[in-house]
Amino acid sequence: MAIPHPVGSITEDSYEAEMEIRMEILERALNAICTPITEQTVFRKGEQVEVTAAGKG
Repeated sequence: MAIPHPVGSITEDSYEAEMEIRMEILERALNAICTPITEQTVFRKGEQVEVTAAGKG
């Protein structure tokens, strides 16, 4: 048994729409692992965390 849309939307039928959803998730994950964390942080869809050169954002 397979999961047809593990990270996408069941309402999206096109390959392009599915890949766009996956890219958004990937970009958010990369942003999260590149951000120095000193306290509890939540990375929400559409929000960008700015990191300065000193590593404090």
